[in-house]
Amino acid sequence: MNDLYASRGPFMPLGGDVQPNTSHSLILLPAILLCLLMLGIATFKSSTIPIRIANEASQQLRPYPRLASVADVRGRNLVLQGTIDPFPGMDEIIGQLTNIEGLRRLDDRLVRLSLAPPYVHLKRDEDSIILNGTLNPADFDSVVSQIHAAFPYYTIRHQVQVEDTVGKPLWLEGLAKSLHTLDSVEDLELRGWQNRLQLDGRIPNDNSQMLVRTMAASLVHQVEIENRIVEQTSPGHPMLSLSVSQDILELYAVVPNWELATQLQKTAEDTFGLAVGRIELNPNLAAGQALSSILSLLPELSSVKNLRLMNDGNRYVVWGEVSSSNRLEKIARRISELELANAIDNNIDVYKSNTPATLTMLRYNKQITLSGNLPSSFVRDHLLQSTREIFATRVVEYSLNIQQQIDYSVWIDVWPEVIQSIPLDIFGIAVNGSQIFLTGMPESEEQSQDIALRIGELLPDYQVYNWMRASPP
Repeated sequence: MNDLYASRGPFMPLGGDVQPNTSHSLILLPAILLCLLMLGIATFKSSTIPIRIANEASQQLRPYPRLASVADVRGRNLVLQGTIDPFPGMDEIIGQLTNIEGLRRLDDRLVRLSLAPPYVHLKRDEDSIILNGTLNPADFDSVVSQIHAAFPYYTIRHQVQVEDTVGKPLWLEGLAKSLHTLDSVEDLELRGWQNRLQLDGRIPNDNSQMLVRTMAASLVHQVEIENRIVEQTSPGHPMLSLSVSQDILELYAVVPNWELATQLQKTAEDTFGLAVGRIELNPNLAAGQALSSILSLLPELSSVKNLRLMNDGNRYVVWGEVSSSNRLEKIARRISELELANAIDNNIDVYKSNTPATLTMLRYNKQITLSGNLPSSFVRDHLLQSTREIFATRVVEYSLNIQQQIDYSVWIDVWPEVIQSIPLDIFGIAVNGSQIFLTGMPESEEQSQDIALRIGELLPDYQVYNWMRASPP
């Protein structure tokens, strides 16, 4: 028996015992093991997908800490939940998250605050910081604290309007280090909006770009920085800094004699109105032939919006915006007539004036589409938020272009009331210039007239075209 067993091997059946399934099991065993291995690999990959989603989302949101703080990965879903002050481009950033590999669903539960945009104007003189603008209480305290940290030996004088309904500027975090970077800038001025900074001043070298790059690196958020700092290379020449914003003329100058000082102030005030600032005398300065010619140019600059004119030695730089290329051509021609072409850098641009905001909204039950041209991202976020809230839907498809040359239009302020006046599941409304077009299927002609009448009361200066037609009985 032992010999027989040995000759047949340990896996051969004995005698007449036939076990055909044994050989089949042995054949299937590698396939079973392979399936188990593949299942294990698939399970492992499935378990790592949320980790990969979290890593990718974290990487995409790293430049935007406010969004990163409200993002949460739940399985293969990414949830954005919390209250946030919208900032320009925020919805586009959220939309890009849907491209994360393996993400099943992006759930946007954010409550977007409808807040007014912040604004700050900081100006540093010999011994004080002059601060104006509009901020919310917490940000005002932070700005003052960071100014003290950057310029501890300066007194802060402010006329800031502090209001709870103002949004948060993106440049706030890191402001102290940024200001400290600009400590060497003379006649420093900083204007800040929600996501943009504008810098003015003078430095004794050509390192302004390096200063701006260092400043940008100190900020937590990415913001647009407009650098208007100039190099002061010739201290022996007269100094001029003239700006006109919101019909307020600010004039600072150092000239060699009283006659030129009187002429400068009279010409500037005759052109732009009463001036705020000062003119100092320094008899050691050069005569300043270019400055005399600049005075003859000022009347031609009266139509320039947001005008800024300053010099670095005997070289002058002018910024601003005009309403047409013809107006810009007239200024260039006048510069040439005064033989200032080699003495002035003309950075005046053309903007389109009186271009109204436009919007078209189409609603089909819970599906809403918005398209149009708007003056700012704040307006866009306001319209999106109010539309979502009124129609109780988070899904709003939109194609809204932001263009700085577009004027703020009256209908934006009453947009929530306008769409609340249209209690229809299917309708369309378009605002274009001073015209409003209505389409839809009201229950009756009476309801159609009531809707048009209500919108006409909200916007009395607009012509309402009522193309709504009642459904047939």
